[in-house]
Amino acid sequence: MRYDEPDILETEEEEDWGRRRDNMRHEVSLPGVITDRLGTRISCVIEDISATGMALNLGAFTPEPGREPLQQGTLATLEFVPDPDHAPADKVTIEVRVMWRVPVAVGVRFTSTPPALRAALKSIAEAAVTARLEESERRRRELTPAQRHVLQACRKRVHKLLPNLVWVTRTELGNQLRLQAREAVPAEARIVNEEADLLEQKAMSITRTVEMQILQGFSEASDLEETQELTLAQLRSTLGGSSSTRLGMQNDADADSGARIAAIAHTVEERYKAQVFELNVRLANVIGHPLDAETNTLLPGTICRILWRAITHHAKSARAHKTLQRVLLEDVIPLIGELYQAINETLDEEGAGRIFDVRQATVHRHS
Repeated sequence: MRYDEPDILETEEEEDWGRRRDNMRHEVSLPGVITDRLGTRISCVIEDISATGMALNLGAFTPEPGREPLQQGTLATLEFVPDPDHAPADKVTIEVRVMWRVPVAVGVRFTSTPPALRAALKSIAEAAVTARLEESERRRRELTPAQRHVLQACRKRVHKLLPNLVWVTRTELGNQLRLQAREAVPAEARIVNEEADLLEQKAMSITRTVEMQILQGFSEASDLEETQELTLAQLRSTLGGSSSTRLGMQNDADADSGARIAAIAHTVEERYKAQVFELNVRLANVIGHPLDAETNTLLPGTICRILWRAITHHAKSARAHKTLQRVLLEDVIPLIGELYQAINETLDEEGAGRIFDVRQATVHRHS
């Protein structure tokens, strides 16, 4: 299960399922064919969609001697069927621009979004959300009361510690911005102080966004109304954000943010590698199968991404982003380590094993 919000609700003005926050992306798997400007047709699989573009996994092909197809910056034509199971003849053909290119994949941006494309994207997103919700509900039903009890204990510990983690992130960033404003020229100082003021005004919204997204990992195992209210039910809310580490359609600002997030996450991973590994193993013991990046919102990259996007939704300047990176590295990373340690202590109290039982996982997969 991925934790990027569907954002498929309609407003009175437009269908903006993917426009509210960073062009929300959805992981899908749809076959297609992309044709470059010289007529080379290449089979592909659409793996990631947003309101502005797609990420495509390319099938095997042999390029013509002397030229490489789908060069960055060029135009191409993409054909795909939004619902191959129920409407295999309903084909969409669109013009796209190649934004990035690697040997086995390509990222494209739509040159326009006509009504047929918007309808197709919304339909695909709704299907992806429904599938994720159904999978989450299936997993929840499979857990025993004892398993739910342990995960509830972990969730309560995380819920207790998250507000301080968010508070440090937000207030340290605000303090640093105000210090910089004192040294800036009056016009610039006013803008910086306004950004710091906005962070204070949005304190509750930022905290709730981070809580909701991180606690989603525990909602799969919960049957408490409070948990559902905070997490799984809000998958259909208008709050934004994504924990996906996949490449999507990025402009220069997105790429810069992605690089900063990756650097912070790498530092967390290196500093707390043992704790993260132990945590994954022990949570896998609790639920009876291994966790991965799509079912564990406690991974360093996911936590850093959730924090970053919750803050930068309000603090948008390059100055704020650079300062936030420093605050996360210097002040927040130790708190993430404390979070991991606290969850491990809870698992100690609940008697969760430290070595994953492969036989248990095998039985779970085939039951």
